[in-house]
Amino acid sequence: MPDEMVSISVDKVVRESDKAILCEIDGVEHWMPKSQIDSGGLRGVGSSGMISVPQWLVKAKELGQSGKGGPSVQDSGPPSDEVPF
Repeated sequence: MPDEMVSISVDKVVRESDKAILCEIDGVEHWMPKSQIDSGGLRGVGSSGMISVPQWLVKAKELGQSGKGGPSVQDSGPPSDEVPF
């Protein structure tokens, strides 16, 4: 079963390459691999919006744990009992 996707709020697209997008999320820059995300809400460098990211990538990059109060990660479904490894 594919990993559950979650929505992430991107403050700004800083840079883009053929294979990844450098996104500012909660004031921190993260390279997000294009092969793993749905970036339909972004319109190039300087834009902001929502992207869909697999749960494993959210955990790997520790997204939504900035301590700034507002959630940047929105769960797109109920929790899963499936262990991702």
